[in-house]
Amino acid sequence: MSTSTSTDPLAREWSIDPGPYSQYVDAYQRHLLHLNHRRWTVQGKLLPARHFCHWLDLTGRRLSDVCEKDVDRFADHDCRCRRARRRRPIPARYLSHVRKFVRFLAATGVIEAPPAPMPERTPEIAAWLDWLWRHKGLRVGTLENYERELRKLLPLIGTDPASYDAEKLRSAFLDACSRQGRSSWPRMAMALRSWLGYNGVNGRCPAALTTVLPPIVRPRRDNVPLGLKAPDVDRLLAACDTGTAIGRRDLAVLLLVARLGLRPGDIRSMTFDQIDWQRGCLRVTGKAEREAELPLPQEVGDAILAWLEGGRPPLDDPHVFLCMRAPWRPFATGRVVSQTVARALHRAGLPETRSRGANLLRHSLARNLIEDGATLETVATLLRHKSINTTSIYAKADAGRLAEIAQPWPGGAS
Repeated sequence: MSTSTSTDPLAREWSIDPGPYSQYVDAYQRHLLHLNHRRWTVQGKLLPARHFCHWLDLTGRRLSDVCEKDVDRFADHDCRCRRARRRRPIPARYLSHVRKFVRFLAATGVIEAPPAPMPERTPEIAAWLDWLWRHKGLRVGTLENYERELRKLLPLIGTDPASYDAEKLRSAFLDACSRQGRSSWPRMAMALRSWLGYNGVNGRCPAALTTVLPPIVRPRRDNVPLGLKAPDVDRLLAACDTGTAIGRRDLAVLLLVARLGLRPGDIRSMTFDQIDWQRGCLRVTGKAEREAELPLPQEVGDAILAWLEGGRPPLDDPHVFLCMRAPWRPFATGRVVSQTVARALHRAGLPETRSRGANLLRHSLARNLIEDGATLETVATLLRHKSINTTSIYAKADAGRLAEIAQPWPGGAS
């Protein structure tokens, strides 16, 4: 067995000897520290990595040949490793740290990266999704939703479009609806119509079949979306502690929602190249890959700059906003933005509302703009609504604005 020459300052005398692979353990340690993990957290992650390297040395396995399957072999080995805690079976959490170490080796080019897992799709479904992506501009998440809904229907309608007819499609759709919640019916209908449309365009089934599904009636909400008055929005923003890095980040996030109406996904995916500081504008790619260029108000720009200069971790990543807890990384989902809004509402001591996420601030922006005299077209442009009918619900907050969308009664007033 080789003797370790590791210079790891966190190593203990009782640490397992990684043998000739100590340099990679040291590199992993530097990586973890760079991501802002605490000292003892790093030590806990290094021990499984050392143990794995020690096992590789004992078995004569070359590091360049290591793959994910070696972690399974490591999990099954009858541990007699020196200074290792002999536990059978090896805990799942312990193995998860080993897998993270192996992925680090792959990411740094020490070992060959495993091929990305591909979902089991038939060529027909793959071609349909590619068609939706190219011709409809749908995002990956939307495509995954469409695929999930279609898979519920394919066992009922079959995979051969030439066998489809109106009665078969209606019967299968109603059968699927009887097994699913009401909220999923419109999604299944959209997925099936797009599948029929794709096959109709390619001549595999009659194009008219897209019209045979029963209409999915969703009652339009009669209530006006809740929102905060302008003074309450200012109170919420003032509750951010700009003396801390998290406070500066939260203020920038809240201003992007409260002043520009950005959606959580827009903020999560925002990168540096979307901000044009010279022209004072922000480029946003929204639903269906629709691009829009929004003005960047001075207040919002100053908040983003304060976060970048006095709070953002020194991580080489193109995303503007990062998590502050270790490991430093971009927001995983847009839910982080809504959680930021909820925390700010609590700090500001504002009363409970039905919505406490990012949509609350979008609703507030729309209602306050309309109350200040903005037209529905202006609000629709700022919120990037595809149809002004979506924006028209905010007119209910101001009876005077209803005249902008009201249609005259046929034959005159009655």
